[in-house]
Amino acid sequence: MVMTVTRVATADHDATVVVGGSGPPMLLIHAIGLDHRMWSGVAEVMAGEASTISYDLRGFGGSVPAPPAGSIAELADDAAAVLEATADEPAHVVGLSIGGAVAQELALRHPHLVAKLSLCATLCKGQEVARQRAEQAEQHGVGSQVDSTLDRWFTPAATTEAVAYAERCLRGLDVAHWAACWRALADLDTRSRLSTLDIPTRVVVGNLDSSTPVSVAREIADAIPGATLGVIDDGPHMLSLETPEPLAREIART
Repeated sequence: MVMTVTRVATADHDATVVVGGSGPPMLLIHAIGLDHRMWSGVAEVMAGEASTISYDLRGFGGSVPAPPAGSIAELADDAAAVLEATADEPAHVVGLSIGGAVAQELALRHPHLVAKLSLCATLCKGQEVARQRAEQAEQHGVGSQVDSTLDRWFTPAATTEAVAYAERCLRGLDVAHWAACWRALADLDTRSRLSTLDIPTRVVVGNLDSSTPVSVAREIADAIPGATLGVIDDGPHMLSLETPEPLAREIART
């Protein structure tokens, strides 16, 4: 699949954006600490059905230099800038983990840009452990969290290539951006607003996901009118890297 790399100006930095495939626009929002490459397997499967738009969140991958994220809402405004520059119609927005939180805020803040939502392995209310991870990284470095993060993200069945990619990303991170995103996630709370969404939505989760378990996914699906829930058998937290084809099938059902 031919991919085109470009830079898109947001309010305060330039984001690296990768576009490929053909069809209606699909925005792919990655997890904390990774970059657009975590969507490569899904984008390959969807190439004939959608024009996939994957980009690097501020401070990650090629979207540097950039000020650290102040909130999930700010990250959602970045996503809106990417869509306004690359899509000529409302997009199917797909987000995983923090990307799913950004997708929710994008739909709430900029509904005219969103045709459909796929919320994968994500949450609607922040947890105090996120703030603790920010503080631990500032005190001991991101490296102190790499092993525990990989354990949460993957099962023993994951390919060595997928785990190695994630580990390389994590070990190369800037502490300020890692900590800022965890604090933004800790402050997340969309629960009272999800009922206002009028967008076809599918919530997807792996049955082995300990970070954002099925109960959390069900809470999100129950809060959004008409939303459906898809559970991937033997699915971990990092669905796009370990189970890209089942994830792509669930996304296509949105």
